[in-house]
This record gives sequence, structure tokens and C-alpha cells, in this order.
Amino acid sequence: MSSPDTLELPASGGDGLSFNMPDQKLVCDAKFDGKPYPCTGPTLPPNTNVVFKKAGANSFSAAITIGGRLSYQSTYTGSADGKMLTETGSAIGTTEKYKAVYDRQ
Repeated sequence: MSSPDTLELPASGGDGLSFNMPDQKLVCDAKFDGKPYPCTGPTLPPNTNVVFKKAGANSFSAAITIGGRLSYQSTYTGSADGKMLTETGSAIGTTEKYKAVYDRQ
């Protein structure tokens, strides 16, 4: 990707997270309970959902479904100093992996 995206991850409720990408107008507001929650945004296909699960003290997983089918899986891990967030994952049905590193602003 040639231009950086902004990723905002404010807490939502007692056990949730709002996953926001303002440049794409994408919002997923979900809890870490393993249940699907809808995502909204002008470029998203209908019936796009996310499932968040805690994956460790400083990480969580996100599974994206489109039309009820698993499409992407990612893990987000915060650095020990809290200054970076690393996303690793893949599209389902491919062997191609992706990695994105976000610097805290």
C-alpha cells in the first residue's frame, strides 16, 4: 500500500472496541465475546460483520465475514511500549499473508 491509513481503536463499553478507519469511513463496533457485529462503510459489501476475541494481554483477533462466509482473519498486537500496533493476517482461501504496522499518534 502506498499511502498510510489511519486506524482508531477507542474502547466501546466495558468489553468492546470500536474499529474505525476514517479515511474509508469504515466502522465496526464490537465486543470481545466471539459474537458477530455489523460493520458499516460506503465501500463494504452488504452483511459484513466482525468477530473480536482477545488473543493475549496486548492482542486481539478479528474475523471478517461477508454474507455469512469467513473472508479475512487478522491478529492485532500492541508493542510493549504501546507505541506500535502490528496487524498480521490473510484472506481466506489464499496462501498470501499481509502485515501492517501502525504508529501511535
